[in-house]
Amino acid sequence: MQDFTINFGRMKLGKHELTYDIDASFLSLFDYDAIEQCSSKVNLLIDKARANLLTFYFNLEGTAALACDRCLDVLPYEVSGEYKFILKLEHQESTDDEIVYLAPDAYEINVAAYIFDFQILSLPFKKDCIRDNHPSCQEVDRILLQGSSDTSEDIDDEDDVDPRWNDLKKLL
Repeated sequence: MQDFTINFGRMKLGKHELTYDIDASFLSLFDYDAIEQCSSKVNLLIDKARANLLTFYFNLEGTAALACDRCLDVLPYEVSGEYKFILKLEHQESTDDEIVYLAPDAYEINVAAYIFDFQILSLPFKKDCIRDNHPSCQEVDRILLQGSSDTSEDIDDEDDVDPRWNDLKKLL
């Protein structure tokens, strides 16, 4: 974690660039196991406009091995995103996610938690491999469709079924 501590107190005014390589060992520091493997590069640009005002720009690109939501096979997904926050050195509290306040005498910040959050935010919301015609997802689809047709025959035999359900079965 010490590698992610930035001593901004010693930085001169202007722009400064840093690069971080993120892998599964980094994510293990945060006890997060939804990602099997990952390989990301984070480019961080720090713009120190004044001694008490800095802007952090994060650009994240890479891949992550994630389990498919349908068949649970682990497949690679691309992750990318651009994020930023403003660091102000003053006594104030804020609920704004884009502004971080530190005490005026602070001189360093650890960005590991921010990089972790941005990595998680970069993951796709829906992870399915059906778009790639992956065999496991096709098998899951076949089983689900077969199962829905079996249950629809059982339902047809009942006399007290609401007719609206028959219209819904047409959607399958």
